Amino acid sequence: FIPVASTAAIGTLVGKLKGPSDQSPVGYETLALWLGIAVGLLALEYILREVRSFSRQRLIDETGVNLQKQLYQHTARLDLSFFEESEALNKLFRASSGGASGAYGPVQSAMAGVSGIIQLVSLFGLMFYLQPIMALLLLIAGTPMVFVRCFSAMEKYKLDIKTTQRRRLSNYYTSHLAGAANIPSTKLLNLAGEMIQRFETTARSIIDEKRKILQKISIRLGITFVANLTVMLVVIGWLTSQFSSDALEAGVLVAFILAAFRAMRSNAQISNSVASGAESALSIIPVLDFLAEEPRISDKGGLIPKTLKGDLSIENLYFTYPQTSNPVI
Repeated sequence: FIPVASTAAIGTLVGKLKGPSDQSPVGYETLALWLGIAVGLLALEYILREVRSFSRQRLIDETGVNLQKQLYQHTARLDLSFFEESEALNKLFRASSGGASGAYGPVQSAMAGVSGIIQLVSLFGLMFYLQPIMALLLLIAGTPMVFVRCFSAMEKYKLDIKTTQRRRLSNYYTSHLAGAANIPSTKLLNLAGEMIQRFETTARSIIDEKRKILQKISIRLGITFVANLTVMLVVIGWLTSQFSSDALEAGVLVAFILAAFRAMRSNAQISNSVASGAESALSIIPVLDFLAEEPRISDKGGLIPKTLKGDLSIENLYFTYPQTSNPVI
């Protein structure tokens, strides 16, 4: 509620400075009071924004550590055979690549979205009180932005799922080219050239698909932003002409314009929060999917020989990787 309060205070201050000519001049005490209120509200908004940023980072750090610990504990419980399957490794990669921000993302987005909605409703309430028709035009112009960002978030999530295995392979090639533990074997086996070529091919395919998606998203966002800005300029132009013809007071003009620009910023905040919230909520799905995996081999029961001679004989033992019928050993 602070933005709408500071906007109203600034509008009131300007109105008292630039009042009708037949009105008696306002005393310095009144002007100082409204100026103090406006400055105090702006300072409070800045302080609370910094407190919010600090608290948000603390929550990201804490939830991130807890989630990573839970993932590591669950990974240690699973059988080795689980990590021989390509799709299982994709699950692990998607679950671990979200990081700390992914764990706290839905909560952060929900809080930011609620805050933005409160600001937007209060600002549009002020604008409807001052100029209802112009406020309605701005409200209609700003609505498509939210839907465009939500649709874009879904497209990004689908792209992440589609490119999971390629991103995992890209990390694998990188570990053999830049990982301290793997560089010696890469050099001894003369695999650097092959690894670099595979890395570039894989990375390029991901970049090409991502570029196409981002181009579509940029075009959509650009169109909605230009449309919103055009309506904003039309509204400001009409208000300015009304002020020039003395049909509108200076305080009303300043308050409405300030509220309109703040509303535009709040609308962007809401659309960003909804989009990032959708992305974060979707990023939690792979984590839950991985945590739902259970060990397939039990350490209970088994065969216990009646006697032990100290000799171990292995016969007719074969090993075959999953998803293939060719025995390796």
